Amino acid sequence: MQYIKYLSVTAVMLLIGGQFLSAQEREWEVGDTSYAQKLLDAGKRLTQEGKLIEALSTLQMAEDIYIQTTGETTKEIATIYDQMGQVLAYMNKFNESITYFEKALDIRREIFGEGDMQVVISLNNLALTLKIIGEYERAGEYYEKSLKLILENYGEDHKNAPIAYSNLAANYNKRGEYKKSIECDSQALSLRIKLYGENSPEVAASYNNLGINFQDIGDFDKSIELHKKALSIRLKTLKFLHKHTAFSYSNLGTAYMDKGDYQRQLEYQQKAFEIYKNLYGDESLEIISVYNNIGLGYYYLGDYERAISYLSKALFLVKKYYGEKHIDIATTLNNIGSCYSSLKDYQKATEYQMDALEIRLEVFGDKHPTVADSYNNLGTIAYDRKDFKESVKFHQKALELRKSLLGKEHPNVASSNFNLGLVYEEKGELNIAQTYYQSALNENIIVFGGRHPEVAKVYRALASIAIQRQSFTEAENLLKKSFGALSFQSGHSLSSISSIPGLLLTQNTQINLFNKKYDVLKHSSYLHASRRAYQEAFETIQYQSELSSSKAILRENIQSTFEGAMIANHSLYSLTDSAIYLKDAFFIAENAKAQLLYASIKESNALKFSGIPDSLLQQEYDLRVDITYFDKKRRELLQKGYEAIDTTVLSLSNQIFDLEQELEALKKQFEEAYPAYHRLKYDRSTISISEVQQELLKPDQALLEYFVGDSSIFIFLIPKEGAPILKEVKKDFPLEDWVAKFREGVSNTNKVKTYLKYAQLLYDTLIQPVAEQLPERVIIVPDGVLGYLPFSALLSGQPGNIGNPKTYPFLLKEHQFSYSYSATLLKEMRDKEHRHQAEGQLLAFAPFFESEIAGRTEQRSDAWKKLPFTGPEVKRVASFFPKKHLIFSGKKATKEAFLQDAAHYRFLHIATHGQADDRVGDYSFLVFASPTDTSTAARLFVRELYNLELNADMVVLSACQVGAGQLQRGEGIISLARAFAYAGAKSLVFPIWSVNDGKTAELMGYFYKYLAEGAPKDEALRSAQLKYLDQQPSNFAKHPAFWAAFSAVGDMRAINQ
Repeated sequence: MQYIKYLSVTAVMLLIGGQFLSAQEREWEVGDTSYAQKLLDAGKRLTQEGKLIEALSTLQMAEDIYIQTTGETTKEIATIYDQMGQVLAYMNKFNESITYFEKALDIRREIFGEGDMQVVISLNNLALTLKIIGEYERAGEYYEKSLKLILENYGEDHKNAPIAYSNLAANYNKRGEYKKSIECDSQALSLRIKLYGENSPEVAASYNNLGINFQDIGDFDKSIELHKKALSIRLKTLKFLHKHTAFSYSNLGTAYMDKGDYQRQLEYQQKAFEIYKNLYGDESLEIISVYNNIGLGYYYLGDYERAISYLSKALFLVKKYYGEKHIDIATTLNNIGSCYSSLKDYQKATEYQMDALEIRLEVFGDKHPTVADSYNNLGTIAYDRKDFKESVKFHQKALELRKSLLGKEHPNVASSNFNLGLVYEEKGELNIAQTYYQSALNENIIVFGGRHPEVAKVYRALASIAIQRQSFTEAENLLKKSFGALSFQSGHSLSSISSIPGLLLTQNTQINLFNKKYDVLKHSSYLHASRRAYQEAFETIQYQSELSSSKAILRENIQSTFEGAMIANHSLYSLTDSAIYLKDAFFIAENAKAQLLYASIKESNALKFSGIPDSLLQQEYDLRVDITYFDKKRRELLQKGYEAIDTTVLSLSNQIFDLEQELEALKKQFEEAYPAYHRLKYDRSTISISEVQQELLKPDQALLEYFVGDSSIFIFLIPKEGAPILKEVKKDFPLEDWVAKFREGVSNTNKVKTYLKYAQLLYDTLIQPVAEQLPERVIIVPDGVLGYLPFSALLSGQPGNIGNPKTYPFLLKEHQFSYSYSATLLKEMRDKEHRHQAEGQLLAFAPFFESEIAGRTEQRSDAWKKLPFTGPEVKRVASFFPKKHLIFSGKKATKEAFLQDAAHYRFLHIATHGQADDRVGDYSFLVFASPTDTSTAARLFVRELYNLELNADMVVLSACQVGAGQLQRGEGIISLARAFAYAGAKSLVFPIWSVNDGKTAELMGYFYKYLAEGAPKDEALRSAQLKYLDQQPSNFAKHPAFWAAFSAVGDMRAINQ
């Protein structure tokens, strides 16, 4: 990721305001230099406004007039060439830019002599351009020559002397020579204090630049101190509404970001945004960098969607001002690509990074530091995809290029060595990995010294290798050094830590070390040490959470922390049988699940029950609807083949961004003005084991909760009465592959052998360890990939007759299952109070019942097939609700009808097509009837469901794939069914693969019959499935593909309760 830091360097590409020329002023005669001067001034003005082609044309006109009137060797021509060089640099035409700067230099030398300040200006412009294209050595030569000329001809007391030192310092910074950079900036500071006094904008500029240098060497507290000095002076002298004040706010933000205080980073960037917006407007050229930095703040918070929103806004504006091929576009594409990589959308990530690389190669050629950055990023994506050969190829290219351009002792070279170490460690080639890590460590220590997050990172990686080799003493020493490099001391405040995310990673490695030591040495003291380490890590998580309002913060790292702590607590529980370790383990399991959904439901409830006026609630709702509308339009363009960076798509992204800003401001108003909203929104305590037993469970019922880690699966069995059980199953088998194979077999009647194999393997792994203690009625809380499993279709043994599924030992025959996203969310769904009482009983939809509704609502050659049994299905369901039911079938079963009536009924039954999106769960959808058959108007997306306020006690989705969707680690499956839970449904019944509409209609008839007789929902579903099996005349129809897809989630109480 690349953010923008503002160096207060008077790089003398001077911008001087001018006036636009009216039509009457465009006539001129030879010798009319006043008109040429107006053209020159207009060219400067157009440059400021980003109208570069017009600026260049105007300057060329001025050049023609001056040459014809005064000749080619004049100070005015030199000024024009200077300005043209600047315009061409903005246009990324750096070779042409350098040519014009050299022409200006030659003229000025001829007119003024070598020691004149105009020559210094030309030298600086050449140096700055060379620095941009990565020729730091040549740039340094020009900067040094510029400084020498000033000192020899004007002395240290001249106002440009500190500027020259600052420019040289900036170049040293780019080369990674931070000590020299600090020396030059310190000299500039001393001269400025002497020239201007302590409280001057010029002195603030030096504090700003020193702050950047100390940030780069990892002394973030010193950096923040210096940036605050700069800010204080600027607020006194320049006041709030000044671009240099905005620089200070933005740089403070990036310093806090590097330290790991991402929330404070955002607050400072928002200050910078406020200034720019007031000075230039919210779509100005000047504000682009702040959008970029805010986007990166959200990236580091783990809020990748919002990060993409801000970065897309920056991209829209860069393209607006600079066109399609510009280095700033490459930077923004790079950052958006990093967001998609974190979202595990590696295809999009690669596309963005390749687009960035293409621009960089076109602008700079193949020998530039940013080209190496692109190779590095592509190598990282390949690593994440487990394509280690490709990863090594890109990282090697980045390493060689960085070494040739930057020298061996540069932090970017160290970064490449570290990344290669990661790849080889993942491949199991520890000796090669250690060699690369050691090189990275040596380089980082030379550049940063002993205290820096990058140094801590390498010590941590070396410790990981030592743990794998069981060299525990060496690992402990390396981790001590990692903690030391972060300035961490156990028991001390975390406010001085240089990187909170880095600290958590080191703590995770320490937890892993103690757990591995116990595995090998079998001494319980190491488990207690692991538990203490976890408690410190959890304090770090809480500290980071207090710094940030992001709900997705550090999710991956937190999961690793939770797994290490789970291992230690389980081992101690096994050794001591002490309930304290079991309680802690369950606390971890609950905190590791569906926290985003929990937070969303809490926020939804807070809106409804905190006394916010209806007018404001309507405003909040309207904004969410508008955001969803424009997002859907954007999605349609992408499905038609538009690129995400297409101007039309970016225009929609821009509208979405503005609406999201309005919504965020409104929510902030709610938090400040309505204390109950804040309290209800942020009360996210989780349920305890005793509360599960007392409040959730019925007699002869147990909660079976899973925690799936990288190395182990933990199984909690909590009965209504008696002692809970905690078991560990080593994950020394490909769980994800087993689940995929099981789903392939259970949903396909032609894959019986596959089904039989994996249904038993999964039973042996997930159920057998607690089978003897498992009562008949079970509430399943799955984790991760287990959310794709129908446990009722697992097999407890070999079938009596492979050809007759009725002889299969389905768990359905022994147990009654229901499901929940977590025990905490089960309580939340069960206890949910609807804001309005539903007037009607049943609302049912069957859009694809009538034959004329056969057209598909997307541009594809095939059509959504008719579902002839859904009509009788909804009529049969409605027969159990003789009063207050409403059925829509065929072309009347529109999305509009659903949106209009859904909030007014207790029970919703939707028999239609659905489609899951396992890459981006928010784009899964249900299909309703469409009058046109030519648009996507009939699709109801997950994102649209989030805008509904349902008053439903039960939603039945008799549709395809609605329980499937995107799997997010630590969160679960982002599916259509889950979206109905967010919208207010207390219980859900849905399939997790495509189902046959005829058999589903039969199954649903049984299900509602048992519901009408007073059975709880989970009992009614099980009874319906058993009845279905008993009634089928053919063995083929008894296959679980026809009946096992349906799961019941949430409040399982009978519908008449």
